[in-house]
Order: sequence, then structure tokens, then C-alpha cells
Amino acid sequence: DELDPLVFCASQDNLLVIDGSTDEFTRYSRINGLSGTNITALRADAPSQTVWIGYANGRIDVWRNGTFQAINAIEETPSFTGLKQINSFAFFNGKAYAGTN
Repeated sequence: DELDPLVFCASQDNLLVIDGSTDEFTRYSRINGLSGTNITALRADAPSQTVWIGYANGRIDVWRNGTFQAINAIEETPSFTGLKQINSFAFFNGKAYAGTN
């Protein structure tokens, strides 16, 4: 996904941010920003200039300007039973929606 000129790519445990204007890149992992491992979803939202990262355990990270905010609501909600894996994100009217199993 991308927020021009940045391009975002994810592997299971890493997020790679490539600056298309300079060809420089930054790799993020649990060591320097990500709150989890086993990434299962990645989506950029251009209007809010954010990138949403979903994990197999239901955790979500929101990237903005090189900093991360962790959202643990799905992961930590006991009434949310079954698989909590984040499969996709959608954006509508300034809100983000997560698709789970």
C-alpha cells in the first residue's frame, strides 16, 4: 500500500517503508516500533495519512509519521470469541473498520 511518496510492504514480522522520492527505506519490527508479530493485514488511508497493520491475534498498530499506536481492543475483549485474526481494513467517512475471521 502507499501514501505517496511512501510505499509500505509487510512480511510476517516486519514492515518496510520505502521513500519513493529518495529510494531510502526503513524496516520496522518489534525491536523498533511494531507491537506484535505475524502480520496478516496492511492498508494505507491517504486522507488520515495513516497505515493500519493487523495481526493474527487481533492486535492492530496504526502508523503515522514513523510512530506507532497499538490498539488491543479486539485482542483483549473476552466476549470476542473465536479467531481474532485481522484480515482486512476498510475506511469510510473518517472511520476505520477491521475485518476479522
